[in-house]
Amino acid sequence: MITFLLKINVATMIINGLPFMKFDGYWVYSDLFTLPNLRQQSNIYLVRFLNRFFPKLPIRIPEKVLQMVDLKNPFLIIYSIGRYIFMVYFYGKIIVFFFNTISMMPLAARNLINDFSICSAEPFLQASFSLGLFVYFTTVNTKTYRSYFKNRRNA
Repeated sequence: MITFLLKINVATMIINGLPFMKFDGYWVYSDLFTLPNLRQQSNIYLVRFLNRFFPKLPIRIPEKVLQMVDLKNPFLIIYSIGRYIFMVYFYGKIIVFFFNTISMMPLAARNLINDFSICSAEPFLQASFSLGLFVYFTTVNTKTYRSYFKNRRNA
């Protein structure tokens, strides 16, 4: 039990220390290198990078906003690259977990029908809960990014 609690505490400290999610590490990185609105600056950096390679991309950043962001700041570059590598890894793991959960659903449902007990209901409930969380967070993030890109396109 103590080993389990230690692992959970260490994992919590690591997650809080990562600057790629808006936990303590994000604010420490932002304050340490005086980069306000770090995530927004990172998004501007990504859009600028994509516009350079895909000039017909319909997303543009107003010049007024570009003047407020130092795109040559090495700490912003490091953060942006790290953030997008982290996000690809993180979402990749979530997608793999999602498909593993989906593939487990029929077996869990069959076990639940054959032997209705807490032991057989747990995998089904776990898979259903995981699927529900995935759908919820995907929907919320899709709405956020859709409105962000829609506002950028209209600007």
